[in-house]
Parts: sequence; C-alpha cells; structure tokens
Amino acid sequence: MLLRWLAVFVFVVLPVAAEAKSVALVIGNNDYEEVPKLMKAVGDAQSMGDELERLGFKVFRAVDQNRPQMSKAMSRFEASLEPGDTALFFYSGHGFAIDGENYLLPTDVPEPGPDDSELIRDASFPMSRIIERLQRRGVGSAILVIDACRDNPFEQEGKRSLPGQRGLVRMDAPQGVFVLYSAGVGQTALDRLSDEEPATNSVFTRVLLKTLDTPGLTLVRLAKETQLAVRSLALQVGHEQTPAYYDQIVGDIVLNPEPTAPAQQVPVATNVPANTAPPADKPQDNQSLYASLSLPPNLLSGADKLDAARTAYQNARQLEAKGDALGARKAYLAVAEADLDVIDPYLRFATLLRVQDGQSGAREVLSALIGRLKSPALELAYALQFDGRERANRLRDFLKAHAGYGPALYLAAQEYGEDRLGRAPTYSERQRQLELLDGFLQDEADGKLTGHFLDQSMLGEWIDTARGQQTAVKAIVDAGTDGVTASFMRSNAGWTVTVQTPEPATAIYWRNPDTGEMTDLGLSDTKDPQTGKPMPNSNIELPGDFAESQIEVSYRDAAGISVGPFDIDFKPDDELYAQQKKTLEQLRNAWIETKNSGGKLLVYSTTLASYNCAIENVYYGLDGEDPTEAIPLPDCNTDDPNAIPEDFEPYFNIPKGTKRVSVQIDWYDGTSSDVITYKVKG
Repeated sequence: MLLRWLAVFVFVVLPVAAEAKSVALVIGNNDYEEVPKLMKAVGDAQSMGDELERLGFKVFRAVDQNRPQMSKAMSRFEASLEPGDTALFFYSGHGFAIDGENYLLPTDVPEPGPDDSELIRDASFPMSRIIERLQRRGVGSAILVIDACRDNPFEQEGKRSLPGQRGLVRMDAPQGVFVLYSAGVGQTALDRLSDEEPATNSVFTRVLLKTLDTPGLTLVRLAKETQLAVRSLALQVGHEQTPAYYDQIVGDIVLNPEPTAPAQQVPVATNVPANTAPPADKPQDNQSLYASLSLPPNLLSGADKLDAARTAYQNARQLEAKGDALGARKAYLAVAEADLDVIDPYLRFATLLRVQDGQSGAREVLSALIGRLKSPALELAYALQFDGRERANRLRDFLKAHAGYGPALYLAAQEYGEDRLGRAPTYSERQRQLELLDGFLQDEADGKLTGHFLDQSMLGEWIDTARGQQTAVKAIVDAGTDGVTASFMRSNAGWTVTVQTPEPATAIYWRNPDTGEMTDLGLSDTKDPQTGKPMPNSNIELPGDFAESQIEVSYRDAAGISVGPFDIDFKPDDELYAQQKKTLEQLRNAWIETKNSGGKLLVYSTTLASYNCAIENVYYGLDGEDPTEAIPLPDCNTDDPNAIPEDFEPYFNIPKGTKRVSVQIDWYDGTSSDVITYKVKG
C-alpha cells in the first residue's frame, strides 16, 4: 500500500460570457529524473481527460512533462481560452509546499540540498500563478484539480533534505473559489489499497471519476459524495483519509448536468411581500424547484404566509443564479419577514450577504433581523457568521438555549471536522461529534427535521453527509474504546510501566499510591509532530516488590481536554512470567550451549536459568531421543528474577560422542514449547 496523493479542487467563478466553451488541460507526470518516480499519475491524467471529453470539454493532454514542455503546454492551453470560457486544469504528479505556497513539479526538477528552496521555486510552477494566468484570460470559471505528492519527494534516508511537510498546504479559498483536497490536514492519501491492486488510478481519483458520472450533482454534493466514498475505502485498510473541501462559491455549479427539455422564458419577481399570496400562474419550468420547497403546514400560522415565503425563496434563488444580487437580497428579506423556523433560506441569505458586505456586514444585517423576528433558525444562522472558537462557542450556547434543535446538532458536528479544527480531532471530540450526529439522525428518524427546511434537497444532503460521518466516526470511536493500555518491563532495578494512549496526548498522569494524588509524568525533549507540543513522558517507575493492584491513569488530549481516569490491572507475577516467556521464545536458538571442557562434554543452561520464572519444567534428550531428562534450574526469585544463585552450577555432563541435544520447555501457563534440537559443538 503506497501513500502519495493530494488533490486540490479549486473552482474560481468569474463573469460569464455568451457562447462560452469548456477547455481542459490534463498533465500527468510519472517519469521523474532525480526524485522518486510515480506509478498512477499518467493513468490519472488519461482517465480524467477521457471523462472531461465525455462531459463536453475540449481536452489538451500532456504527460511526463519537463519544465519547458509543461510551460509550452500551459501556453497552448491559455491561448485557446476566451472570455467566458470554462477552463479546467488537471495535474497529477509530485508537488511540494514552501513557505505557504504549493508548487507543481515537472519531471526535470533537480534534487535540492537542504538549503536549496529557491532552486525548487525557480524550477517549478506555483499554483497561485496558474490561477492568476487563467483569471487574466477572463474565463467564466477556472477549475484546478491537483493530485500531487503527499510526502516529501526530496527526502532521502540517511541524508539531510529540503525541509517540507507531508503534502501541500491548505489554500485559503478567495471569494468564488471551491477547494477540494484528497485528504484532510495532516493525513496521507492512498495511492492504492494494496500492492496487488490492478487499478490504474489513485483511490481519490477513481472515486472522483466515478462520482462525476452521476448527472445533476452540484459541486458541493460532488465533493461530499467523493469524501464519503474515499473515507469508506480507506477505513477498509485501516487508513484514515477524509477529503476536505472549502466552499466560497455563491450558488450551485454542476459539471455533469442532467438532460432537460428547453425551458420557457418566464418573468421573475424581485420582491414578494411576506403576507401576500403567490402568483396564480406558476412557471412550468420552475415546478421541480417549487415542489422541493415544502413545509408541513402544522409549523405555520397560515398557509398564505407559507406560500409567500416559498415564492419569495424561489425568486431569491432564481435571481441569485442570474447574477441579480440586489434582487436576490430583497427576495431573501421577504422570506425572513415570514419569520419561519426554517434554516436553509437564512444560510443562503447569509452567504449572499458575506459576498456583498463581508462577514461583518452579514452579522449586522442578521443582528438587525434578530431584533425584530423570533425564529431560532435566524439566531443559528447568525452564530455561523463567526470563525473558529467563537463560532463553536456560539453553537454550543445555542444548543444550551435550544436543546436538541436538529439543524444545530448537524452544524455543531461539523465543527469537529479536520478542516475546522486544523488538525485531527481528539478522541473526546470524536465522541462529542458522534453524539451530535446520533441526535440529528434520531430527529430524522422521528420526522422532526423536515419542518426546519423549505428546500428539502438541502436536508437530503445533510442527512446523507451525517450518515456517512456517523459510520466513519463510530468506527474510529469503537476502535478506541479500550482507552489507555500499558506494557510492563521488569529489570533488576524494578518495574517500568509504559503507558499507551489511544491518541496524541499532551500530558499523562497517574495516581501515586504514596500521596494519593494524580501525578504528572512530565514532558520529554521530543516534539510530537501531530500536536506540535513536547511529547509527554509515558513511563511509570515502580519498585520490584510493588504489589498487585490497579494503576489509575488519565491524560490530556491535543485540545487540552482531560480524558479518563482509566484503571490498568497490574499483576506483577503474571507480567513477569509473560515477559520471560516472550524473551525465551525470542532466544530459542540459545537456550543451551555445548562445550568440551577438561575432557568432558558439558551442556550450559545459563539462558534458561536467567529466565526460569517462565518455566515449570525443562527436559532434554540426546541424539533423537524424546526430551524426558530434566534439566536442573534454580527456583524463581521474583525479587531478583534474572539473577543466578552463586551456588547453582548452570551446566551438566553428557556422554562424549553425542551429536545432538533436543530441548522442550513446559511453560508456567500449562503450554509446552516446540522441541528445539541443537548440534553439539566441541
């Protein structure tokens, strides 16, 4: 199983021109000259090119490109673009991040020294520059799919290399941009599921291609479907890979539209008062959209109010799709005036406000509405207009005030994703996420969610996403239910208990029996790459005569949350026997040694005597005879288990001329070893 790929799916939306065409450039680089070669990049590019042609793109293809060739391919691609076109750039090959910028590597990229970052900058293609070149052509939309190396392609065992992190860095999507990564922050993406797998595409690319075959998926739905399928496949081989996406696009984008009959031209209202009835004649080409905008009547004070809100919402989305932001804004305000407890209009309205007025402007408008309206959904939409910890805290406070509110359960669960946290979630965070998802899906089973949505298709997307997340998170939570574990090592100095936590920890504690208090084990000098903090010491030192007991342990996770306590059963005799048995099994070729000394043929049993606590009896046989003769050993001394008493002679005589000695151990646990035969030396 190889780890190699990162995909970035960037969608930049610009003004649309008439008679626009769709043009794509696909590049796949396998045959690198000075860095490791790849296996799937060319196949990924070929498959993506075929799929894009099927979707109506004019496709330029280029494989195994050095820098001049890659530059010429880009130039030909750019020359074919005109204002209003859809431009799609697909790259599969090595990539590298330097100081927050992602670079795509041609096949002739040189192998740099540890301080040669400028050499790579000069020899490669920065992604930001590619986006600028496409924007400069005035394309209507520019799509970049980057399937690039997750690991450092310049790293060599035993040598200092150019420093770099695993994979490419996050791209902060500007307005009108959609970014899709093949794996979350800090994750590696699978090239294939096994070495025997015949597939010609990476795991992410094969899923993306299959998902593109489904007509009618919006870009967000495409990302979600791909995300869930990739995560499911990766978990089958014990790997965690969840594609992350970042959406800054207003409206819906569909790469593979469903075939539709020609629509009639209809007028669209820009503002519908909240307490007026809908038009009597509804446009025929809007019936499908209108049918999906439905609420059960028991949530409303009157059908007229509901119909007015539905019509205004329909108009808002149509106006937004046409680029009439002002008209859409007025229509969304008309929906708000109905003061319905429905979440989707407020979320779409907030997105429009952020584009028009920025985040602070969106807060201002929603805050003014909250002063006049009573809808909890409006308060929830307002909470989402903050970032990071502030947004998470506001969602938590909302759920305290509105316990069990279905849409808030789903949205709060999303706060525990890697794209929001900027790191892998802790075990406690995954448990909380699972609780929220369970609550949301229970509301769905109880029929409590439909009333919170005018657009039932958005609810469908949320439910699909929540089910996939629930399955994936539950598998991880269930795998970590054993909590803290420990291993034990006995030496002449006493016992060393090594604590293992199910996730990265920032501190480990144990209850000291001398004080009765939880004691911090302290920090090591090694930094944990997952937390960015010093790794905690994990060893507890105990005296050799420490009695059988339960050792109480807890830890602090990467988010600073205390987890535990956990009770670890410590049975010193059992642990000593198991440790010595394991050691003897590893030393099975050295249980005895034969020597010719003073005319006598001696068998030395020093190894057996040093680990005799694991042995009930041990027998030997000569020249093919069954091992039936006992080998004398001293009694087990648990206070000093590896010591050999001074009065014990760790050898015995066997007849001269003996060729082979066979040995078999009866272990302390009632089992027996295989018969091991040794050739006589001397």
